[in-house]
Amino acid sequence: MLRNWSLFWTYIKKIAFLGSPRFTKYALVVFLFLLPFGTKKLLLTPSLYLIDYTALFLYATDIVLLLVLFLYGIKDVIRAVKTEFPLLLFLLFVLLSYFVSFRPEVSIIFIVRIILFSLLAVIIKKLYETKELSLSLIFIPLFFSACVQASIGVFQFFQQGSIGLQIFGEPFVNNILLPEIAKAFIGGGRVLRVFGTMPHANVFAAHCVLGIISGCALFFETKTKGMFRWILFFGMILLWLGILFSFSRSGFIAAIFVSLLFLIYGFFKKEMRVHAFSFLIGTVCFFFIILLSYSSILTSRKTFSRDEPSVDHRIVYNEIGGKIMLSNPLGVGIGSHALYALDQNLYEKNNLLLSWLAQPVHNIFIIAFAELGVLGGCAFLFFISSFFWSFFRRGFRFLKLYVYECTIFFCIVFFVFWFGVLDHFFWDIHQGMLMFWVSIGIMMAIRPHSLMERA
Repeated sequence: MLRNWSLFWTYIKKIAFLGSPRFTKYALVVFLFLLPFGTKKLLLTPSLYLIDYTALFLYATDIVLLLVLFLYGIKDVIRAVKTEFPLLLFLLFVLLSYFVSFRPEVSIIFIVRIILFSLLAVIIKKLYETKELSLSLIFIPLFFSACVQASIGVFQFFQQGSIGLQIFGEPFVNNILLPEIAKAFIGGGRVLRVFGTMPHANVFAAHCVLGIISGCALFFETKTKGMFRWILFFGMILLWLGILFSFSRSGFIAAIFVSLLFLIYGFFKKEMRVHAFSFLIGTVCFFFIILLSYSSILTSRKTFSRDEPSVDHRIVYNEIGGKIMLSNPLGVGIGSHALYALDQNLYEKNNLLLSWLAQPVHNIFIIAFAELGVLGGCAFLFFISSFFWSFFRRGFRFLKLYVYECTIFFCIVFFVFWFGVLDHFFWDIHQGMLMFWVSIGIMMAIRPHSLMERA
């Protein structure tokens, strides 16, 4: 009996230190599917304010992520991270921000999160380089997970409230008249902005956009068979409905942009032209039906105005971030800028008097400068822009050779920059952070160096 246990633990240690790419791949697929689900347990609340952004939660996805890291192997993870200088530079400033942090106990939570999620991105890249993981195996769980979320969102729209999935992270909403509940105003009435199992409609919409990118990547893959293409197309129709019912203008614009990029690729690639044409006709027909059925939704969100609270508050939040950045050139510590703003009465000074209006800055690049300081913010910009630069220095010939991968790459780059500039959830909300770092992992995987390693 003791000998059997000894052999078992020997095998476990061997996996932990030497790695098991095959098991890692399967665990990663499960993780990608579970990404939007918010099943969690509250462990620690360092602050009585902004608990959703500052408290320590243990998520079900955290357990699967730890399993992914364990199965990949400690030695392999360390070896892989050593080659990523821009990432290491960014992580260095994240660590250093602890020493100037306004709330060190909150910064510790963010430091652990970011290190774990960045390791996930590196593992995605390495598994793709070694051909243990394909793009299809990344996008299939992301796509079907987004379809599940969109289905939940559709039910929430017709229910005009929660549908009893709190165990999976669905916020409990039974009264849309409450001021903190995200809603749209149509014809003098209030309509719930759906959210799936995520904390806000905008996070939900971003996940649906990631689902559309995944669906388009699979739809325009040359190896995809006919029946599966139809499943993908109708799944994307469901995702469009989810975005529509979320009333997210940023989500709607992003979905249109990435769909157009893939259509351009489809018409550029000779063998894809028939599929691109059918995709275009089907999408146009869907929009025509939507225009007839839900024209009030589209018209209610067709314009932007400084008079709208959602627009005005974003501007004010970003101005608050600018003030923090200018008054604290070394930063206020990772995860601490909103608590610092509360302490300095910056929300009150800008007439944001209700407790639910005390929100983070709605731009991850401003947040980076406010929390990590000027040098740390520059390191973050360098880290993000390094992916973009790696493609252009290879020239047009390389882009033409890997046109499918380049299309995916530019869609993901747009996804990261678009939502990063307009919102904060990539920086401080669990599902948003996971979407961000999975996107970073995909960009790492299909940049020129990684594609040539895989060839």
